[in-house]
Amino acid sequence: MHVSFGPYRLRRQERLVEGPGGPLDLSARAFDLLCVLVDRPGEVVSKDAIFNAVWPGVVVEENTLQVHVSALRKALDPGMIATVHGRGYKYAGPAPEPAGNGNASAKPDAKPVIVVLPFDNLSGDPEQQYFSDGAAEDIIDRLTRFQALAVIGRHSAFALRGPSTSFADVRSRLGAGYAVTGNVRRTGGRIRVAVRLINTVDETAVWAEHYDRPEEDIFGIQDEVAAIVAGQLRQHVEQDVGSRAGGKRNLTSYERVLRGLWHFRSLTMEGHRLGAQCFREALELEPDNVEAMYRLAVCHTSYWMMSRKPDDLKLGQSLGRRAVELAPGHALCQAARAFTQLWAEGVEAASPAIRRAVGLNPGDSYVLADAGLHAIYDGRLAEARSFLDAADRLDPISPRWFREYRGLLDFVEGRYAAAAPGFADLDGCMYDTAYLIASLALAQDHEGLDRIMPSVRARGWDLERIAADEPYRDPEPRQRLIAGLKLAQARSYG
Repeated sequence: MHVSFGPYRLRRQERLVEGPGGPLDLSARAFDLLCVLVDRPGEVVSKDAIFNAVWPGVVVEENTLQVHVSALRKALDPGMIATVHGRGYKYAGPAPEPAGNGNASAKPDAKPVIVVLPFDNLSGDPEQQYFSDGAAEDIIDRLTRFQALAVIGRHSAFALRGPSTSFADVRSRLGAGYAVTGNVRRTGGRIRVAVRLINTVDETAVWAEHYDRPEEDIFGIQDEVAAIVAGQLRQHVEQDVGSRAGGKRNLTSYERVLRGLWHFRSLTMEGHRLGAQCFREALELEPDNVEAMYRLAVCHTSYWMMSRKPDDLKLGQSLGRRAVELAPGHALCQAARAFTQLWAEGVEAASPAIRRAVGLNPGDSYVLADAGLHAIYDGRLAEARSFLDAADRLDPISPRWFREYRGLLDFVEGRYAAAAPGFADLDGCMYDTAYLIASLALAQDHEGLDRIMPSVRARGWDLERIAADEPYRDPEPRQRLIAGLKLAQARSYG
């Protein structure tokens, strides 16, 4: 249930507190601490009770609690969080009041709601429970960075610990459409973490995976697995919502966004058209839906790459700028802004936004892939490969543009035969056709060139003009691209 207190609204499922100026910037622990205090208004909550609720089973120093209390006081009106010396803390603001039922499915702008339940410890050692709980907590913390999802807080999620909890309970008590379950087994010098994503409506398994690692660096393992799992969960929830929403008539704003992404992933003109339509419909339902806005910005910029209509590039810039104005702390908004700036303003202008995106969410595969693209154009090729490798590890349903970026890196590094497949199946895109033709020509793949050049000539595209627009900091890759296109033309007309 949502709760209003004074000028604030606490939205549990979205893990969000809204104030007069918009959403508050609270850490996951500060949010959980606020929930504990607001649930017991006017009542002194002891420090031990807070530690047990917010950091159960974890030894935490008192100054850590003080840091989060201080953060709450800075975010809220003065006097709302009171210290009772020697006893604890209490909420001392206006009386909290229910503000709606919090049912995400009833809201036109609802996000998919996901809960990470406590992981089972199968190690046969009760003392290893800390690792199982820590793995689930890390996944929760990382999922909260993906703003397209509403993530149930750790306090509420761990309250459902126990074998008697059913997925019907999860859905009715927390409003979660998706539940993550898992277990940890530590034996023989190795750690195995198994994870499953369940759709709580029909209780079907959307995705399942396990990870085996040597136990030498136990906390490094926890961090690595949490990063991979969180990224994969986000992708699979997007895919599941997007595919299931296709048959519904009355889609929510966020369902339209995910349905649009489902179409956009094809990287075809028709896929972009259908995707853009979904994003526009989402914005009609919720004009400030930044998920729809930044994706529509990318859509129009991609349109420009396919057809070179100047209005698309200008509109992509405008939407990307607006998305960042609405949500400067949203990693994908910053990445989209950088993407729309690359060709319009250059690699230097795009640098601040892409650095900000990586800083905000280094566990987002889309952000890392775009950081790789930016690094390619900036000439930082080893860093680009590192970004793209990390994106591939995090994303089990690799979108088509990841392979396109790989092809671009191979081209710049002079591996033309390896580069060509990255651009080969995007018929109708002027950008990819330019790189495909140049790669085949420079690799001396005459058979491949002879196969595709007739259809390219029939379209009458000025591919050398496209090459001239490429925003490389070092002009040498651009010159090779133009040289490859000239070779292809010479063979075609020779």
